[in-house]
Amino acid sequence: PRSTHKESSAASDVYKRQPVDMLKIVPSHLNALLVASEPQRLLPRQCLVLGGEALGADLLARVRALSPQLRIVNHYGPSETTVGVLTHEVEGEGDAPLGRPLDNVRISVRGPDGAVLPAGVSGELYIEGATVARGYLSASEVDRGRFGKQGYLSLIHI
Repeated sequence: PRSTHKESSAASDVYKRQPVDMLKIVPSHLNALLVASEPQRLLPRQCLVLGGEALGADLLARVRALSPQLRIVNHYGPSETTVGVLTHEVEGEGDAPLGRPLDNVRISVRGPDGAVLPAGVSGELYIEGATVARGYLSASEVDRGRFGKQGYLSLIHI
């Protein structure tokens, strides 16, 4: 859309005058901004942190083509964990993995019975630690069930 192109051009002009070293942005927003006539100007000089949704192979390849030396970090975490709890520095190609937990965070993959599953087995992602919310205000029984003794059930199937 015209407004997206206008926004990306304006951002590109600002970054040309005032380059940034680090940028944290949602992948779909960055992808929309990259319609600028000189999209490489929208990228930071040192580190790009992408979070809030999956980081796909197509966007990753596009960013790599525009700035091959740029450090790219995938940052995952639902709002219930006060944003990011997992990070992964992306070095290869393909979809970016969720990554490893930050300090004071414990991650487990569990089955329907709540038992921890072995590495490589699919299940539900549980997040424990200081950053996890205690629950939702006026939550339904279903929502209260997502916060428990094993931590926060993210509803992401891994």
